[in-house]
Amino acid sequence: MNKKFLSLVFASIGLTFGVRAYRSQLEWNSYHIHFDQGQAFLKTREFTRAGEEFRLSYESKPDRKESLGKWGNALYYLGKYQEAIEKLEPAVSALPQRGGFRILLAQSYFAVGDDAGAKSEIDYVLHHIPHYSDEANHLLVQMAKKQKAQSNKD
Repeated sequence: MNKKFLSLVFASIGLTFGVRAYRSQLEWNSYHIHFDQGQAFLKTREFTRAGEEFRLSYESKPDRKESLGKWGNALYYLGKYQEAIEKLEPAVSALPQRGGFRILLAQSYFAVGDDAGAKSEIDYVLHHIPHYSDEANHLLVQMAKKQKAQSNKD
């Protein structure tokens, strides 16, 4: 084979790998920039802006479920419980030991009236993530109060 031809082939291969590496680095940077901005907005309780940043973060790296859980976090605090559930469920499946996500998922289930879903998440937390037991027990108390109020109505 011609040396010039081979050098063009290798240059093309190198360019392809270079473009892929560059694109990958841009996606990674975009993920972190939006994730960090989302964190900052959560801290200042700007949940709409936080949700948007976590959405952008997730869309740039869909395999990183942390941003999906944080997006669900922002939706929960916006009172969008069903949307929060849609984000938190896959995040919890991918990151089962994230107690904060599980508590938010349980609270979201409770908010939409799915007490069985809430109880399931609480049980998981109490048995597998004990350092979130205070939050889980607090939600159990809320559930018991709700049941008592409903039984008093009947």
